[in-house]
Amino acid sequence: MFYKCWRTACQAARIPGKLGHDLRRTAVGNMVQAGIPEQVTMELAGHKTQSVFDRYHILSDGDLRETAQRLSQTIVAHNGHTFGHTQEFFEQQASVSH
Repeated sequence: MFYKCWRTACQAARIPGKLGHDLRRTAVGNMVQAGIPEQVTMELAGHKTQSVFDRYHILSDGDLRETAQRLSQTIVAHNGHTFGHTQEFFEQQASVSH
């Protein structure tokens, strides 16, 4: 009965084929993006171990690029210059993860 109701709700929302875990994964990603600490996110999502959390927290290429930019800006703010390869490193990591 639950699955029939779930399928009907997903079709009504125009997101057919979604699973409850898809929503949980989105919630975890949103919390991390909002800067909520991992431990708090894990508690809210009900993850008892880091390995389970890691399965739900899937990094996107955009996450890696944004992190590279923020890291580069931090280096410039503290040192007045960048080493130039910070962005390249994260872009290479993103291309390897595909």
